[in-house]
Amino acid sequence: MALIDRLADVLPHARTADGRTFVVDLGGAELAIELDPVLGVVASAPMPVLDGLVLRVRPDGGAGNFLTGHRAFDHSFRVDADDPQLARLLLDEAAQIELAAGRHAGQTVVVANRRVEVLGVARGEDDQLAALRAAAAIAARPYQIARKLRRALRRWGPVPTAEGWDVTSFRIGLTMPMPSVHLAWRQAPLAPGAGAPGPRLSTHVVAERRGTAGAFTVIDAQRVPPPSPSSSRPGPVPLDVPDVPRGRYLLIADRATDAHDDLAPHLALLGGALPVAVIASGDAVAVVFDGFEEQRLALEPALALARGLAATSSVGPYR
Repeated sequence: MALIDRLADVLPHARTADGRTFVVDLGGAELAIELDPVLGVVASAPMPVLDGLVLRVRPDGGAGNFLTGHRAFDHSFRVDADDPQLARLLLDEAAQIELAAGRHAGQTVVVANRRVEVLGVARGEDDQLAALRAAAAIAARPYQIARKLRRALRRWGPVPTAEGWDVTSFRIGLTMPMPSVHLAWRQAPLAPGAGAPGPRLSTHVVAERRGTAGAFTVIDAQRVPPPSPSSSRPGPVPLDVPDVPRGRYLLIADRATDAHDDLAPHLALLGGALPVAVIASGDAVAVVFDGFEEQRLALEPALALARGLAATSSVGPYR
């Protein structure tokens, strides 16, 4: 059986015109995988992920710096990653099963420079098939994650701006009544002293405000250090958030009492979302999560919180 036929058995609609580039259907998007593009690389495909992300999976069972939590996989593979959360997202159970199925080929899978590459030497068609399947399994993860998030938010009418999952350009707009809302993922470096530098995501639920209202910030004091006291600015004000210890969420504003009054009706939503921060500035209100947030349990109250605060024209210190 030809290589393309064997690939199509596991990846329906796979095709090739020249036997060197194989195109697979990801369900609304297509992925082109190059076979033997350069010496030492068995398969290579584009990978729309963060700038600077490096993930390496070796079939030697050594001690890497990341464990998936699945004992059989961790016993058979060494995983090194500079962003543990993204490694966990990319190496889901289905991807682990696919990599384990091709372990006989002794190939190393590397994600770097916005590509996934399967390194090694193909000793025959079995090794080529294993490499193509491994590249497809990892490269498909961003698209799968984006589709999962769109399905989770389908009651809000999500409209993607791109089919890939690339935080420099991908975001989801929501077709809901005003104020308009979108979700975006942003890359930021680790804070000084937080460890080795590497990519990191934050999730922003952003609602647009009509006109420029007052500015304020709400922080989770368990994850964000409060600002130093200043004689020119009032100190943080603890918020009475339902089911959350008093003092965990702090309001920072020039005139905290005014912002507190506008926030009061929305505190239950704040407790439901549990974001790292809420930032009202200029013409937008952003509910911010540290990392990639995909759970409806957090996103739905965050959407309602952002919309509610954006719709309150007087929110903030200025009336």
